[in-house]
Amino acid sequence: MNNPEPQTPGADSRPWYAGITRYEWLVLIIACAGWVFDQYESQVFVLTQDRILHEISPAGSLPSNGASDPLYAIFLLGGTLGGLAAGSLADRYGRRPLLILTIVLYSLFSGLTYFVDSWWQLAALRFLVAIGVGGEWAVAASLVAEVFPARARAYASGIFHASSIIGIWMATVAAIAVGEHWRYAFLVGIVPSLLVVWVRARVREPDKWQVMAADATHSTSEQHRMGSFRDLLTTYPWNKRALLG
Repeated sequence: MNNPEPQTPGADSRPWYAGITRYEWLVLIIACAGWVFDQYESQVFVLTQDRILHEISPAGSLPSNGASDPLYAIFLLGGTLGGLAAGSLADRYGRRPLLILTIVLYSLFSGLTYFVDSWWQLAALRFLVAIGVGGEWAVAASLVAEVFPARARAYASGIFHASSIIGIWMATVAAIAVGEHWRYAFLVGIVPSLLVVWVRARVREPDKWQVMAADATHSTSEQHRMGSFRDLLTTYPWNKRALLG
């Protein structure tokens, strides 16, 4: 007969979701919705690129395989810069305003893709969409991690990241539905801007961020600087984790 494993004194044996408040669930839903549309914005181009490049390349002057690779690189670069910038700014100015800004960014520039008629216009808009996509992910991931209690944080973060598959499904359905009329698939990208109303009405700054912001406001010590890349890359153990990441 197997003996049950001993319980750690004071350990919480409840399921991870027990005691999660309605507000915490709401934050997770909003963060997931933003991440779903992030993935939609990134994948809808992958699924429609041949049609786009065929239409905007005069007389086939830009073969799709030669024009798409730089666009992927541009998108990855924009996502990286957006994540770094939004992460730092969200530390300084709060999660909610940066979440709003990044959602507006990728919604607006996705919608404007409807009007492109050259490779350079497409490249510029993909870069700007990516800044919003990378920024939204960074801010939403931080928001979920800070709002949920420690015992539920890993589960909530797992749900948040796994929700991306819904965005891929949505992009696939949209690309099939629009057929040759690829521009309409990018108009759908305007929809997440409606999330801004929800964020403004319901999301508040996490308690942890408010405490840190108050400490930074009333302290002259450099240890309380928020959003500093120099501190991140020179302070142990965060520098090691940042560089490994």
